[in-house]
Amino acid sequence: RSFNQMTSDLQRKEQQLAERRQYIDTLIESVPAGVISIDRAGRIATLNQGAYRLLGLDPARALRGMPAVEAFGDPSPEPLLQLLREGLAGRRR
Repeated sequence: RSFNQMTSDLQRKEQQLAERRQYIDTLIESVPAGVISIDRAGRIATLNQGAYRLLGLDPARALRGMPAVEAFGDPSPEPLLQLLREGLAGRRR
């Protein structure tokens, strides 16, 4: 009985986690700004349509799960750093 209860609790937690993940994905996709997150392994975890547009990437190209260096071509962070500099200077939204 205890094992069955533990299994049921685990399934419920997994369902809640999946729902939360879906909510966050929907929220990020609805943000007009570009959002990119990269996991500890250097793979793209999140990339919304705003990021595709901002970086001039083909939105038909599925980049989630791909190594960031491979997805963005040039491994240099300079293009992103330039965008940050411009944003901080108030020249870009």
